[in-house]
Amino acid sequence: PQELLVPAIVVRTAPPAAVASPVRVEVPGARVTTGVFSAALALDPNLFSESVSVRVVARSGGKEVARAVAGQGFDETTGTLELRMDRPPGEPQIVTFQVVERLKKGERVSVEVYDSRTDRLLGKSKPAEVAADVRVGDELD
Repeated sequence: PQELLVPAIVVRTAPPAAVASPVRVEVPGARVTTGVFSAALALDPNLFSESVSVRVVARSGGKEVARAVAGQGFDETTGTLELRMDRPPGEPQIVTFQVVERLKKGERVSVEVYDSRTDRLLGKSKPAEVAADVRVGDELD
């Protein structure tokens, strides 16, 4: 009887080749000097989308140390940013961050950009050095 046969296919694929990040991320000056800093984000041109909704995170040592508070295309309600390709060439979107955790001089902060729907990493900045201790909240008293 045919019903007793179960076809099985085993497919083995090679790991995907490294793909360039679709989002370029840069902390201007590669330094964090105060409790507020910015990052420049640019969506690389592609054939499949004109914009992408992203979540932007600033980390140091794997810990989130700052949150996005403003920027071009930033939605405060959802905490997401709409990155668009229809900007003039070379003109990035600027996002402003507020430091929420104490940073010590010499630490390194990286800005990471994730697709807000899939949580896929789309881009990451080179680490920016903290130029001076940055204190937050109750530490200011």
